[in-house]
Amino acid sequence: MGDDIISATVADGRTVAVRVTGAGPDELSSVALSDRILNLNDAMEDVASLAATVRHHLERVASTRATVELGIGFTLMAGRLTALVVDAKTDLAMKLTLEWDRTLSPPPKVE
Repeated sequence: MGDDIISATVADGRTVAVRVTGAGPDELSSVALSDRILNLNDAMEDVASLAATVRHHLERVASTRATVELGIGFTLMAGRLTALVVDAKTDLAMKLTLEWDRTLSPPPKVE
């Protein structure tokens, strides 16, 4: 297992290079992904869902301000590009900082 660079599409249809962790050449070819462009939007939906869950639980604390920092990497699972929570200090991560400030406006309802 290692890291590989794959092509992925983003919301506006552009193609970007994404480093995936834990998917060596054997895995890529075994699931016929080496020549396929995967959808980064699906993985980012995973990130949005994670952020919504974090926010939901932070609202229970009732602080006026909260900041959460996550490292997001990507891996392949069942032929799908998937977000992977990693150490934010690694050079293979996208650093994502989420901030909520209740003093600016009331929080939206989380359902």
